[in-house]
Amino acid sequence: KAAEAPRWAMTRVTTVGRTSWKPVAGSNGPAARRLYGFASDPGRGVVVLYGGGLGGTFTSPGDTWEWDGSAWKQIIPVDPEGDGNPAATVAMPLASDPVHGGVLLASDYLWLWNGRSWKKLDTGGLAPDSSMAWDVARGVLVHFGGGYGNATYEWNGTSWRNATPALASDSP
Repeated sequence: KAAEAPRWAMTRVTTVGRTSWKPVAGSNGPAARRLYGFASDPGRGVVVLYGGGLGGTFTSPGDTWEWDGSAWKQIIPVDPEGDGNPAATVAMPLASDPVHGGVLLASDYLWLWNGRSWKKLDTGGLAPDSSMAWDVARGVLVHFGGGYGNATYEWNGTSWRNATPALASDSP
């Protein structure tokens, strides 16, 4: 029996049918890591991986990878905006953004990945170990948890607002 990979290891797989998985032969992808950001970019047909701690540590290479359904590709960002790139970090959430087209990363700032560059959209200052997702029906990015406990914040494309329910019993 083959040794099992650690829980934090990134496994390169593809689906076969609905219930089985198999390794993708010859797929060179990101090194094993934990606490990485991961989100789909449906407009470009890829999923995006950012950062994470290598080999079970909190040391992040701050790298950007894309999976197109058949292979991983490391992307070296360009910076036509002149605003730099996100800090090398762990445990920062990513979410698909159907309004701007791309993937959002919440860290020291809110960043948009468009497949070529990271663009700084807004001051973030949001907590690590949190989650976020785009609420398509209301057109807002919802950020929950992390260092803020059960706090909920929403970004409408221009500003953040605290949307934490008044009663703790109304939060997960």
